[in-house]
Amino acid sequence: GTIVRPGSLGDGPGTGKVDISAELGRRGSIEREDVAAVLAEVLIADNTIGKTFEVFEGDTPISDAVRAL
Repeated sequence: GTIVRPGSLGDGPGTGKVDISAELGRRGSIEREDVAAVLAEVLIADNTIGKTFEVFEGDTPISDAVRAL
């Protein structure tokens, strides 16, 4: 399976951009809308199978960030 660990959740509008890190233990925040978009992208990205990663607000478009894992 895939484990997605979001940062602190916010209720504001998503940005469509994130920072994904396979290095666990970082701190940061992310809007719930962006977490949902990451989860939707993970469902169609075979490269995430078996990986654990954290996701935070960032500057990389979600689809690009997920595919770069």
